[in-house]
Order: sequence, then C-alpha cells, then structure tokens
Amino acid sequence: MDVEVDELGGQGRAILAGEQDVASCLALPAPDVRQVGPLTAFRVILLPGIVLPAEQAYGALIAALGPDVEAVAKDLEVYATQEPPEAYSLELEVAGVLREADARGWGRFHLVGYSGGGAAALSLVAAHADRLASLALLEPAWAGTWDLSPAERAVWLEQERLEGFRTTSSFPPSCGSG
Repeated sequence: MDVEVDELGGQGRAILAGEQDVASCLALPAPDVRQVGPLTAFRVILLPGIVLPAEQAYGALIAALGPDVEAVAKDLEVYATQEPPEAYSLELEVAGVLREADARGWGRFHLVGYSGGGAAALSLVAAHADRLASLALLEPAWAGTWDLSPAERAVWLEQERLEGFRTTSSFPPSCGSG
C-alpha cells in the first residue's frame, strides 16, 4: 500500500492509495476536540508537594508557558494559616482548589498535582471529575489503604528487606582485611 503525504494547508495529511486518509482506512473516529476548547482557553491549576511552596515549584514553568495559558500555582490549604487546621483533610484541599477555580470563573480546568498535591488532585477527581478537563500526576503521595496484590506485597517486602540490609551492612561490602 502506497503512502504519500499531502501538504494541503500545511496539515501534512497522510493519504493511502491516493484516496483516503489514515483515520478512515482504520475506521477510527475523529477526535472530539470540543472538550478542551481552543488553546486560548487553556486553564490549569498546579498543586505542589507538601514541603515546597507553589511559586517556587511552578514559577519558572508558568513564565515559560507564556500568556496563552492561564496557569495558577496554588499553595496547599494546609499552609493557608499559621497552623494546620484542626480538621485538616483532603476534602479541605479539594474545596480550596474548587474555590480557586470558581474565583477565576473556570467551570472546567486542567489539574496538575505533585506528591501531596497529587493526593489532593486524586481526591478532587474522585469527587468532581466533571470539573476537570485533564489530570496529570507527578509522583503522587500514596493516600490509600487498599489491599495490595500478592505481586505488590512482594515488592514492598523486598523494599523493606533491602532497607534493613542497608542499615545493618556497609556499602560497598568490605572485602576482608589483609
């Protein structure tokens, strides 16, 4: 089957047998781009980890994204006051993210969460998936107590064994004296 590239409008459409585009040959549906909207409406909230302020974590990224992306580095709610709130929970973090989005008039938005911010982001998607255009997680904190599979349990046990080995042995192992 011959494949050629058609340079119509600079879109580089692939043509098979000179007649059909790749999607129609493979019977793939056209992508639904209505959900994301135009690039000028790209809105994203960035949640940091628990020990790094949002501006330090994402300031350079926001500057690099430029004016076409509405990006907000949002600190976690645990730091909204001098002392962590007595009733601190992931629900409090979810409420803070939604409050930030609502204050900006964002019905739907993209959400990025790193570490503790990833745990908050997972809580948000569990309760309000309809508000998110997408979710990106970077090393999310493990916030669950669900049962581990036998394979997962074996990995954790091996990790614990190796950590115990490290604390009782020297690296590299000594080769004996003399």
